[in-house]
Amino acid sequence: MSGRENSVAKLFHRQLVKSCGKQNLYDLSIPLCGADRHFNADEMFAANDWFLLIEFKSGRRNVKAENTKLSACRLCTSLRQHKDAEHYHRQCHYVMWGKKIRDAGLKTHGGIYQDLVCRPDVLPACIALKSETVKRVDDKAQIFLGEELASKVAQKKAGLHAAEFSLYLQWLLGLRGGENTSQKFPIVLFGISMTGPLESYAFSSLHELAKWADLGAIPKIEPDEKPAREGGTEPSGLGF
Repeated sequence: MSGRENSVAKLFHRQLVKSCGKQNLYDLSIPLCGADRHFNADEMFAANDWFLLIEFKSGRRNVKAENTKLSACRLCTSLRQHKDAEHYHRQCHYVMWGKKIRDAGLKTHGGIYQDLVCRPDVLPACIALKSETVKRVDDKAQIFLGEELASKVAQKKAGLHAAEFSLYLQWLLGLRGGENTSQKFPIVLFGISMTGPLESYAFSSLHELAKWADLGAIPKIEPDEKPAREGGTEPSGLGF
């Protein structure tokens, strides 16, 4: 991510931490680093067992940069063909950017990825979107503040529960190479929690993500327990 994108991501994480604090929940931030094109997102977040994905941009105009990713058209096309996945997507997959406020810092703004990216004016080369009509009159109604999203996630009014989120991730990762039956992530992902019992966690699979979700909901950690490590045995999780 660029400088401002990174600032937008950090600001949203701070907003999520504040919202989690009000609800006595654990926050989690997982930068997706080199795996971002597998997820069409830069970062994964959670409030206990409630998850979401966000693609970050410097500003609203930078949303059109998704046109450089073949994975964006693939995702938009597949969403039209799989209504169950589309239902999950619209609850947990977002794009967000920063808006500079005069004599102040940034305000986070965003919306559902499908609404703001899966459009012919953003992805003009995507054949599946050629027949789409952009309803510009509704454009502002599709955008909300990042702090509003953070609050809704903490209240379980946005995002997905771990079980449904894992189903969405399994479908999303499968778009790049058939059904994702291994449950493995493309790389080991490292999460950071400001309020959880451990500062850092490692995730190499959907099952390990489910283990953290259980931890967030019912925190029971022995003093000598260690975070998940690369190559370790997968714990039982959501039973895919």
